Parts: sequence; structure tokens; C-alpha cells
Amino acid sequence: AGFIAAAAGALVLRHLNTAATFTLFAIGYNRRIAISNLLDGACCVAAMAILIPWLGPIGAPCGSAAVLLFGVLPWNLRTVARELDAGIGSLIRPFAVLVRLALPAALACAATFWILPAVSGSVALIGALVAATTTLTAVYWASVSGLLRGTILGEKLGGLKQRMLLLTESDTTIRT
Repeated sequence: AGFIAAAAGALVLRHLNTAATFTLFAIGYNRRIAISNLLDGACCVAAMAILIPWLGPIGAPCGSAAVLLFGVLPWNLRTVARELDAGIGSLIRPFAVLVRLALPAALACAATFWILPAVSGSVALIGALVAATTTLTAVYWASVSGLLRGTILGEKLGGLKQRMLLLTESDTTIRT
């Protein structure tokens, strides 16, 4: 159960980092994304090599999450915040729904293991994946349904969309 929870947490962090990376791509930071992904991969391998012998298999998602939390994600969010002229808090605030959904997802995972203790691990894994998928679907629904409307991120991304539609050759320079 601990491994699944750690893997789900690392997956959510990866999704947040992917959102920041796509925003950086839309702004034109292609070279920086390549550097960020290269450093992320190298640091993940190093963190996993250190944590797996110490913690066991759970060290893999914990190492990935640690690299994201203390390195790549703050770096990407800081750059997005600077470009959008916003604070990091205003970028993260729309994802606060994750906190509200974490308890139901955790309870669904726990119920899966409690109700089906004698069943093989694959059935319990399927139950945990259903809980995680439900949580992520709710998060995506919240972002698509317009909950970002009225937030600083929604306003800035609306302007970014207009800017992308009006791209000229002088705007296609790659920033580092």
C-alpha cells in the first residue's frame, strides 16, 4: 500500500511538472526544457540508486518525488511565474483541489486492501489505480470546466493564447 501511495504521489507531482513544462514550451523556453529534463533524469537515477538500497522498492517513487519537489518543479514554476508576472502561489492555488481529493483517494485505496485482503495483489492494485484515476479525472475536470476562470493563471493563459495566435517571425526566438 505504501508503494502505491508513493507512486501515486510521484505521478501527481509529475503531472504538475508536465503542466509547467508545457507552459514553458508555449512561451518559448525549448532549450531550458531540454536542460531541465536531462537534469531531472540524471538526478532521479542518482536519488533512486541511493534510496532503493536504503528503503527498498518504495525508494524509487520517493527518489523521483524528492527530485521534483526540491529541484525541477520549483525551478520550472519560478520561471513560469516570472514570465506570467504572477506569484508561485497563484499558479499552485487552482490545484488545491488535490488536497480535498487526497482523503477520498486514500480511503478508496485503504478500502480496497481492507475489503480484499485475501485477493492477489493485482486486484488490490487495480482498485488503487481506479481510485487514483478517479482523483486525476476530477482534477482534469476541474481545470477544464473553467475553475481556472477568474484566477491569475486563467487570465495570463488567456493572454498567452492570444499571443500564440499572433506569432510573428520575430517572436519565434528560443529563450534559455
